[in-house]
Amino acid sequence: MPVRLLKPLWRRSYAGCNRRAGAMLPRRVVKPVLTHWIFKRIHEGGGLMKHRQYCVLSLLAIGACGLGAVSAQAEPPLVSEVWARPSMGAGRPGVAYLTIRGRGEGDRVVSFSTPVASSAELHRTTMEHGIMHMDQVSGLDIPASGTVRLAPGGNHIMLMGLKQGLKVGDHFPLTLTFQHAGEQTVDAVVATGGNGAHDQHAKDHH
Repeated sequence: MPVRLLKPLWRRSYAGCNRRAGAMLPRRVVKPVLTHWIFKRIHEGGGLMKHRQYCVLSLLAIGACGLGAVSAQAEPPLVSEVWARPSMGAGRPGVAYLTIRGRGEGDRVVSFSTPVASSAELHRTTMEHGIMHMDQVSGLDIPASGTVRLAPGGNHIMLMGLKQGLKVGDHFPLTLTFQHAGEQTVDAVVATGGNGAHDQHAKDHH
């Protein structure tokens, strides 16, 4: 195919890839490198390119654009400020809190787990007629580029059937399973502070 015909095709292919990918490698990096490589192959072949060769090179160019989009979408949510209250001993429930910031697309936490407890449940705090209610919920939605906080007086993680007492300064692993991002294990520290309502909630579960 003559060079004068291939170049407009290349420009349209690159522009379409740019629109589809959304987030991609910088134009100043991808375009000069691939353009130089493709046209070098054309000139080496005497100015013409077979149909099969053109298809392969076009797919390579589109694939390079897609790599940027995949890497941007694969970035998992950021989990921080992970802490738990001290417990009264083994066998008693505990309470944990954290902050999750969405990055890229939205996601959903479908479960929590930790080796220091038999199970970890997400509980929602609501007020009805001036009375606080705490109920277990199945998951936690994380909006894209949004922040969700589990904090004293609000939603929280109940650590059911603790296998050991939690003392101030202790650390333990807490695993979050996301619907899209998969598992992410973070370090939780035992500390004091916040609303005492969840301390009473933990006692009520005993």
